[in-house]
Amino acid sequence: MSDPIEPQHDSPPKSSDTSQILTVPNAISVVRILCIPFFLWVLLSRHFVWAAVLFFVIAGTDFIDGRIARRFDQVSDVGKALDPTADRLLVFAAVVGIMVLQIVPLWLMLLILAREVAVSVVSIYFLVRHVRVDVRFVGKCGSAATMAALVGFIVAAGLAAFPPWHVAFVICGVILGLLGVGLGFVALVHYIRDGRRMLIEGRQTV
Repeated sequence: MSDPIEPQHDSPPKSSDTSQILTVPNAISVVRILCIPFFLWVLLSRHFVWAAVLFFVIAGTDFIDGRIARRFDQVSDVGKALDPTADRLLVFAAVVGIMVLQIVPLWLMLLILAREVAVSVVSIYFLVRHVRVDVRFVGKCGSAATMAALVGFIVAAGLAAFPPWHVAFVICGVILGLLGVGLGFVALVHYIRDGRRMLIEGRQTV
């Protein structure tokens, strides 16, 4: 017997209308997505301090819109799709910028990119099959570690004139990056397994 899906504390009450679209959390997610091109422009312009601040703010609003959604009963199906999409686009933008600027070894960026592409492909597959799989805690930890690594690399680029600090941030970034990739692929395995089980259960109940 397969393991049960881990309980999701962020799930809305049963009385919630998850079909709502025009909500404050969804608006925040849209603003986050619209800010990503500006972040990439700042990063490619080598304004590393501001790029790191922007990345942190954009990523941090993920926590804010989640709190608002739960506090004011505005959790929606659209929001559950927009939120991870914003995170994924932010990671893509940061990885592309870091690769272009050659801040860190290419192999690590390719690993992070491979994980993000794999998750995106699987997510689209289940979306087409009308199956929505909740994100597991291990996946959230992996995303957090990856984002922390990317911030570390951006900060390291801004500290190139201070070798000890530059090296320290790069090392921390590599460690967090590998941790994020590892946890991300573990979460992906669970995601695929949970999605397949939901598909099977769906066929059995039709």
